[in-house]
Amino acid sequence: MTIKEKMHGVVAVLSLKGNLMGEPDTENLRDKIYSLLQEGFTKIVVDMKGVRWISSTGLGTLIAALTSVRNKSGDFAPGKYHREGRKSVCHYTIGKSVQDLRNLGSGHCKL
Repeated sequence: MTIKEKMHGVVAVLSLKGNLMGEPDTENLRDKIYSLLQEGFTKIVVDMKGVRWISSTGLGTLIAALTSVRNKSGDFAPGKYHREGRKSVCHYTIGKSVQDLRNLGSGHCKL
């Protein structure tokens, strides 16, 4: 899986491509999110349009990231979904648990 990072004002956007199935991909994503938090970015969007499959480990990584960002009084949201990803448990669990993408960064981020 590849992770591309792009900044839109105060919002960090991570675009994922590949499958989020387990190590080393989940570790890389977790490290990237924690690195952004250490740099002071607390508004993070994960664009998942390029992710077709997510395992329970991948879902756990996203939930852990959500918790970590919220513990820093930040906002975490999944962005776009792959067509198949909409059917995954991630859409129903993460998608309903986080703030809507349009509210992040006062409109700085348009995916």
